[in-house]
Amino acid sequence: DADVAVVEGVMGLFDGRDGKTDTGSTAEIAKWLGAPVMLVVDCWALSRSVAAMVQGYASFDRRLRVEGVVFNKVGGSFHTQWLAEAIAASRSKVKPAGGMPKDATVEVPERHLGLCLPAEVSKGQNLEGYFVHLAELVEQHLDLDAILRLAASAHT
Repeated sequence: DADVAVVEGVMGLFDGRDGKTDTGSTAEIAKWLGAPVMLVVDCWALSRSVAAMVQGYASFDRRLRVEGVVFNKVGGSFHTQWLAEAIAASRSKVKPAGGMPKDATVEVPERHLGLCLPAEVSKGQNLEGYFVHLAELVEQHLDLDAILRLAASAHT
């Protein structure tokens, strides 16, 4: 039993077997499950443009429930505020759930089609300390109650 299930996609939300359909994509899986989608957007070099990106994802397939967004790699609280203001000004129904700061100590290296596994990148580092720090950042910068409410709205 689990209170929440997280389905993480690969590549982009709509990327699957080909360029014509959503076959094999995270979007297809979300629709099968009746699960809401929480976008995670790299905002390091964005402000108002985030609204156009989110609006595009939300309107691309109306059968998909794009309902939340986490701003990743933000420069601070003002940056998060600007991003949230951009979403609000666009009258998007997608709700921001906060902004995770850019922090090299919690970045996970990428490789072709995925992330490196913890054992590959830890090289003797304290993984428990890594996860404690990551949890602290999440608690400080994301609206966990909103994320859990969104997760609870999945169709079962």
